[in-house]
Amino acid sequence: MAIVNDVVNAGSAVRGALTDLQVCAARPVAIGALLVLGSAATQLAAERRVALETLASLPNNLWTPAECPLCVQQMPLVSGLGPEPIGDSAT
Repeated sequence: MAIVNDVVNAGSAVRGALTDLQVCAARPVAIGALLVLGSAATQLAAERRVALETLASLPNNLWTPAECPLCVQQMPLVSGLGPEPIGDSAT
């Protein structure tokens, strides 16, 4: 049995699926992903002793607020539902 996900970043969804399957006495043997970001999936696969198969791996570049180019420019967050910044009380 394999757990397949489109993208694995922190691995929380895969970790949850592995745990649920093991509770049901299933024995997963592989994790598959189109894209793996960072090293969490590799570590998880090693811990659980399952294979990790992926088409691509990229670094997981997370910025602190001081390093984020948009934070440095004080760009407001937007909801994606309109042009207003998140938390804007203007209606």
